[in-house]
Amino acid sequence: MNSLTFVEKLKEAATQYKTLYVMGCFGAPMNDTNKKRYTTNYAYNANPTRAAMIQAADSNTFGFDCVCLIKGILWGWDGDPGKIYGGASYAANGVPDIGTEGMIGVCSDVSTDFSNLVPGEVVWMSGHIGVYIGDGLAVECTPAWENKVQITACNRAVAGYHQRNWTKHGKLPYIEYVSEEEKEPLPTPEEPETDKKDPEPAPKEPETDKKDPEPAPEEPETDKKDPEPAPEEPETGKKDPKPAPEEPETEDPEPDTPPSEDSSQTDSEKQDPKKKSHWYDSLLRILRWILRLFLRGNGSE
Repeated sequence: MNSLTFVEKLKEAATQYKTLYVMGCFGAPMNDTNKKRYTTNYAYNANPTRAAMIQAADSNTFGFDCVCLIKGILWGWDGDPGKIYGGASYAANGVPDIGTEGMIGVCSDVSTDFSNLVPGEVVWMSGHIGVYIGDGLAVECTPAWENKVQITACNRAVAGYHQRNWTKHGKLPYIEYVSEEEKEPLPTPEEPETDKKDPEPAPKEPETDKKDPEPAPEEPETDKKDPEPAPEEPETGKKDPKPAPEEPETEDPEPDTPPSEDSSQTDSEKQDPKKKSHWYDSLLRILRWILRLFLRGNGSE
């Protein structure tokens, strides 16, 4: 378990569950069977005042003491009222059943300097233990103040919290200590996975691009068809579209010859529409020539 998960589970126990200080209890729900057990196993719990508190608790209330809170979380407690220990299994996950002195004794980086405290470290004083959760706060289970798992101020005054002055702190060997900055990279492997999905559509785009070149050769084919409709427009004049473009190539040099006016008129109907304006000019000149002949004839009469 890493320190961030450890801290979150402790916060949840303090804020989201009904709890009660019960000596020797590591998260058992206060059902009838557990009430009978825990009011007889320790003299502290058998005290009439304590016994009355235990008997008054409902089955959705979970019992802890200070060191058993830490062990219960490490042993897998998850707040399940249907299980004898609320989901915890005795001495699970390689965490032994040790007391407060034994727990601080297995810690590394034990120090009395609280300026370098990190979340997830245990905080200790003689006969009592808790866990630092950050922002100057700790989680502990104590019969003092609220008589349950609670959040308290750690070695300094924090508005709204009771203050506890601990004497030592240290890192548990069962916890992997990570910082908030180290937590952020965790989603980073997931983002590359999403990025790996993005490249999948990327190859598909080239596939579409491969299809684009196929229509590309087809465009020239449409261009080849365009010349065919072009001669089809002169179909109103005559039949075959293919000879039409060939005629202008041989007859362009001699449009103004008067003797060929009748044949040129017929030929103008056959030629490509692009040459019509040229033949119109020729016809106009022929008409002018005929008009002059006509006027001269009238003048001679």
